[in-house]
Amino acid sequence: MLAHGAERRLFDLLLKHCRERGWIKERGKQRTDATPVLAAIRTLRRLECVGETMRHALTVRAEVAPVWLLEPRDPAWAERDEKRAE
Repeated sequence: MLAHGAERRLFDLLLKHCRERGWIKERGKQRTDATPVLAAIRTLRRLECVGETMRHALTVRAEVAPVWLLEPRDPAWAERDEKRAE
């Protein structure tokens, strides 16, 4: 990335998405130690932990009882499960 200058494009894309979601303002300085920023980071970290716990539990379940994976499932769950937590 560094050799071809892609880091700047990646950073600009990240800034664009953060602005669209209202996480940073167009003008002024953004403090990273502000309470809302720390709270958002804490929330994202908790969601990441829940996702990793679910992934691990389902992996173990698939190893212990692989027949369970072959049972029919509700199509609504299939739509939700096809997207990764990241």
